[in-house]
Amino acid sequence: MSWKGLGDSKTPLYFLIIATIANIILVLLFVAVFKWGIAGAAYATLLANGIAFGLAIYWLNKTHKLIRISISRLHFDRDIFRQSIRIGLPTGIQQTLVAIGGMALLGIVNTFGTNVIAGYSVASRLDSLALVPAMSFSQALSTFVGQNIGANKMERIRAGLISTIKMAGIVTIVTTLFIVFWGHLVMSMFTKDPDVIKTGDQYLTIVSIFYFMFTLMFIYNGIMRGAGDTLLPMFFSIISLWLIRIPMAYFLSGEIGSQGIWWAIPVGWFAGLSLSFIYYKTGRWKTRSVVKYDENA
Repeated sequence: MSWKGLGDSKTPLYFLIIATIANIILVLLFVAVFKWGIAGAAYATLLANGIAFGLAIYWLNKTHKLIRISISRLHFDRDIFRQSIRIGLPTGIQQTLVAIGGMALLGIVNTFGTNVIAGYSVASRLDSLALVPAMSFSQALSTFVGQNIGANKMERIRAGLISTIKMAGIVTIVTTLFIVFWGHLVMSMFTKDPDVIKTGDQYLTIVSIFYFMFTLMFIYNGIMRGAGDTLLPMFFSIISLWLIRIPMAYFLSGEIGSQGIWWAIPVGWFAGLSLSFIYYKTGRWKTRSVVKYDENA
C-alpha cells in the first residue's frame, strides 16, 4: 500500500508475481516431493508470502527515502492509530458484510437445485474477474484523490474523475460486449452440461449489461475513500446489499424463478450508485481528508 500511495502500482505487482511463482514451486516441493498433503500447501503459501514480504521490505528501505521501516524507530502514535481505525474499520466491516451477503444470496440460489447452483458458481467467478478492472480503476482514483487533496489541488479531482470514467467506461463496454456475445462459449470451457451453461449464460447476460453501474458506483466510492471518508460508503453498501439486493432476490425468485436473483443484483448496484452519486454532489467528502493542507509547510 505504501507504493500505491506514492503512485507506484507496478512494484507491488512484481512482488505479487514473486509470491505466486514461489508458492507454485514450494507447493510442488512440499506436496509432490515431501508428501505433506494439505498442510504442505498451507506451509508453501505462508512461506511464499513471507519471502515476498521480506523482499518488499528490503526493497522499500533501499529505494524510498520517504518510507523506511526501522524496528528501532517504531513507536505507537495514538493520533495515527485513531485515524487508521476511523478509515479502516468501516471498510473492514463493509467487506465482512459483503461476504456474509454473498452467502445469503447463495442460500437463495441453493433452493433451485444443482444445475442453478453449478451455473451460478461458474458464472459468478467469471463475473468477479470481469469486475476487476472497475475495482482497479477505483483504487487508482483513490490514490489520485488523496494526493491532490493533500496538495490542495481540488480542481484536479474532477478532471481525474472524468478521465477515470472514460477509461473505465471503455473497458466496461468491451467486457460487456464480450460476455453478451461469447459468455456461453466461456461457460462451455468449464462444463459440458447444457442446463448449467444455459443458467450461467443467463446470469452473465442479465448482469453484464449493467456493469457500467457497478463501475460508476466503485469510481464514486473511490473518491470518498481517497478523501478518507469510508463510513458512508459502508452504509451505502449495507443499504444496497442487505436492504435492496437480498430482499429483492428473495421476492423476485419467488415470482419469476432464478432469473429474479440475477435481476436483483443490478437493482442493488443502482441503489448503491444513486447514493454514492448524491453524496459526491454534496461535496461533504472534501472535508474528511486525513491531512490538512498547510500552505506554510
